[in-house]
Formats: sequence, C-alpha cells, structure tokens
Amino acid sequence: MRSLAEGDTDSRDLKAVIEEVLALEYKGRVIVELLQNAHDAHPAKAGVGRVEILLDETEGEHGVLYVANGGREVTRERFDALRRVAASPKRPDEGIGHKGVGFKSVRQLTEAPEVYSVSRPGAKAFDGYGFRFAWPSDFDRLAAEAAPDDPSAADKLRENLSALMLPVPVDEVPEPVRQLCRRGIVTVVRLPLKDTEARDSAAGQLRELTDDSAPFELFLDCLATVVVSHTQAGAAPKRVVFGWRVTTLYKGRGLRIEEVALRRGRLKLVLVRSRVPEERVLPALPGALQGPRPTQVRPHGRRGNEMDRFPTAHAGPVGRQADKMIRDSTGSRRPSAPACSAPYSPSSRSSRPRRPRSSNSCLSGNTYVRPSAVITEWNE
Repeated sequence: MRSLAEGDTDSRDLKAVIEEVLALEYKGRVIVELLQNAHDAHPAKAGVGRVEILLDETEGEHGVLYVANGGREVTRERFDALRRVAASPKRPDEGIGHKGVGFKSVRQLTEAPEVYSVSRPGAKAFDGYGFRFAWPSDFDRLAAEAAPDDPSAADKLRENLSALMLPVPVDEVPEPVRQLCRRGIVTVVRLPLKDTEARDSAAGQLRELTDDSAPFELFLDCLATVVVSHTQAGAAPKRVVFGWRVTTLYKGRGLRIEEVALRRGRLKLVLVRSRVPEERVLPALPGALQGPRPTQVRPHGRRGNEMDRFPTAHAGPVGRQADKMIRDSTGSRRPSAPACSAPYSPSSRSSRPRRPRSSNSCLSGNTYVRPSAVITEWNE
C-alpha cells in the first residue's frame, strides 16, 4: 500500500503483462503449458515419469481441470517462481519450457488456481505446499488488515496487483486430490473452471492434445505414461493411457536417430535429433526471424508397420544450416534428400506443406511435429 501511495507502478505493469500480454500469447494453450511444466518437474532420467490430466465437468459449478505429476515436490524456489513472472529456476537445457510464464496462462480458465504438493519424496499425503491464488474477496481482507482507514484500499489492490502474485494457504485437500496422492502423484494443479466458456475451452484443448495428427508424446523424454481422463454429465468417463517405446537406431557425431513406437494406433515414427552448436545458430537467427517457418509435412498412409518415405525440408537460414551440418555429420552426399529426413524414395508421393491444425502441433518453441514424418529438433 505504501508503494502505491508513492506512485510505484511496477505491480500494475506486471498485472498488465500477466492478464493482457500473456493471455494473448498463450491463448488456447493452457493444458499444453501445464503438461510441459509437469514434464519438467521430473528428473532428467528418460522414460520413468508419469502425468495425469483429468477434466471432470461434473465437479463444482462448471467443472474442474487437474494436471498432476509424479516428479519433484514443490520447493520454496519453485513456489516463488510460480508467483513471479519469468522467474523459473530451470535452465534452457532442463526442460521444454523455459520462460517461467506458461503457468500464468491458467487465468484463461480459472479465477483462482490451486496447487498441492508433498513435503518430501515418498510422503503419503499432500503435506507440503498447499495454496491457491487470490479470490476477489481476499483483497478486501488484505486491505482491511493493511489499511483499515482507507475505504478504497481493496479497489486499489485489485486494480494494481494480479491475483497470481497473491498466494493464499489452503487447509483442506479435496478428495479427488487425495485420490491422486494414493496413486503416487507428487504435485497437483487444480483449476476450478470459471464459466461454461472456460469448460468448453478446456474440453477443446483436451481434444486437440489427444488428436492423432500431432502426437504430443514425441518430446516428453522424461515420461513413461500420460493418462488423460474426461468425465461429462450423462456419459461414461473416458480414460486413455498414452505410452511409447523408444529404440535408438543411430547415435554419434551430434546426431541421434530413434524409432518411436506409440501406443496409440500402433503408430511408429522415426525421430531425428541434431544438436546445432550455439556459435553457428546465433549468426543465422536474424535472417531466420524474417524468413518463413520450417516446412510442415502432410502425413502419408502406412502399409502394416512401415512408413512411406519422403524428404522433408527446412526453410530459412537456420534450417539450411542445420541440414548442411547434419549432412556433414552423416557423410550424406545426396543434395536431393537432406540428412534430416527419412531415406528418400523416388516413388514417394509428393506432399504439400501446411500449417499445424492444432495448438499442440508445436509443443515447444523449437519443435515441429507431424505424424508419419521424420522430425528434427534443434537444441539451441
């Protein structure tokens, strides 16, 4: 209150960033952002983590969305990062999200998100950090304590302070959250949906996430399974377990080629990863920002477990430079088939580029996904 009285506008500027700028940047991506955060909560050891996403439209007035993970518990450092902007403790190489602002997108769906976590690994109850973010009425209580003689104090706080910067302790743990703990879950984000529009948006995002045209599993290296559940009034609950198996086909000279067998539809993909040195990427960035985005490839049909084989292409200086580096590392001399693509067959059908149909077609900022195609990930 003293800062506001002295004309400090920092808190108002942060509120504008959270509720206006980030709301536009992450529109329609709440579930994807929470999935990325849940993935990054796991240790780097590949293929051992678990995430559960539950949308129960019958709970509460408009339904509740849960995103839960079995990774690390919420620590003081992570708690502080949740209530700040761009204060994530993660380094760029520690996960697929790095800005530390994705969590702020939850205001699209809820007025007051809740977080529950255990105090230590192996705990049998959510006895660690348990809190929600402020309801409008919390500003009245805070103003009454901080400035009892100022009748406009609560309105000033609501105008200048984002609710996502004001955590409030929670004493009671909802029963669905307790059930998740009994299944080995470590941290739960609970979003009571604020209206029917938010409920419809959450259901639509869940459909996009599980759409076979863009498998979200490809770059969740720390996870073994993702369980997605959806409960609607008058319908039987739907529960799908997404799993995958990764087989390394080649690894060396900065290049890794993997076969990814997805549980859904018995689909098999080939994933090519290349690490482009920072000193070679940075000079190409200015031109890449002005050029087109990497080409998206339309999927082809399959015969049995075999994929049709066709070339992919990357547009812009970064793409051409990455293609050249991968060709150099593999010794490929065929200019018609970049080394970041599957082996090229002249009989392959041509494919027209297209933009992603769903928001999770680009799960992270530098990852492009299309089924039945070879994918290249650049680690900057």
